[in-house]
Amino acid sequence: MQQNKIDDMDLDKMLEDAEQADTSEAGVADDFLSQFKVADYSGSGMSWDDIIPEEDRQRLEFEEQQKQEEELLYRRRRARVSYAEDGTLIGDGNGNTSDASTASSARGRRKTGGGVSSRRRAEGRSSDPKTFVEKEVRALIRGIQKFGSPDHRFKEVVAEGELEGKDPEAVKARGLELIKVCEDALRNSQLPGANADAADSTPVGNGNGDDDDAVGGFRRNAKAVLVTFYGVHSVNAGVVAQRVTDLVVLSQRLEEQSGLLEDLTKFRIGVALKPVHHWSCVWGQREDSMLLAGIYRHGFGNWDKIQADADLGLQTKLFLTAADEKAAS
Repeated sequence: MQQNKIDDMDLDKMLEDAEQADTSEAGVADDFLSQFKVADYSGSGMSWDDIIPEEDRQRLEFEEQQKQEEELLYRRRRARVSYAEDGTLIGDGNGNTSDASTASSARGRRKTGGGVSSRRRAEGRSSDPKTFVEKEVRALIRGIQKFGSPDHRFKEVVAEGELEGKDPEAVKARGLELIKVCEDALRNSQLPGANADAADSTPVGNGNGDDDDAVGGFRRNAKAVLVTFYGVHSVNAGVVAQRVTDLVVLSQRLEEQSGLLEDLTKFRIGVALKPVHHWSCVWGQREDSMLLAGIYRHGFGNWDKIQADADLGLQTKLFLTAADEKAAS
């Protein structure tokens, strides 16, 4: 109907009936004001309701109102400030979260066993206490690399891998089997005529002269030997064997002294160490000893927990990167 009205409009008649503008000469002010003169085309007889239907206008008004409400809600959320349990600020009022609070909350989730990480770890696990799926084998390898042999640190290995629902004897047997497989692979790689393709080109040591000594019967500067263990590929046999050897020595050193485990701050290495130079903090025998104590308590690689441990006194002496935080998660 509106379109018919528009089509029936006589433009010539409208122009004849329009008000005529005065074209007489005028000054600068009049020229400026004349820009605001309008012609009244009143011949159409149409209202805004005819041009834009009422239902369309109501819909546009509703959409505009919804947009304003969403913007208001967004501003309120950004202005919201949150605090952690210890009173530290989590949000900055602009919807951002500080790196410190993010790391703290991540540590809290790992400590309590909650959060998305635990739910993801729980997925894809076997309900049979004596059966290990690939995900559980990976968790066992991670626990052994952090705490050592299950013969010495069984509880810690199980807790790190979240294997509490598994049969203890099955966990210990599978862990010892992993260690034996890695040690056998290293021995076989040193035999004359061993297949060079079985070793990766990545050196196990750090490349300096200190890596030429043999530790645990294996050369530390040898090429990495990769094995497959129950479906988990590319397990570095040298890392597993060396880590187990080092952590067993550390455990025996701490456990042989009565009362030392109750107060790890009393632990000292007891041998002269090479001093450090040009470091941004004081680092000596005490710091080395507390670092080893932290590894025993929290596990190798859990640097964020070691840093946060007030008993060790390393809060301002360990500078962690995003990669360190990710590796510890």
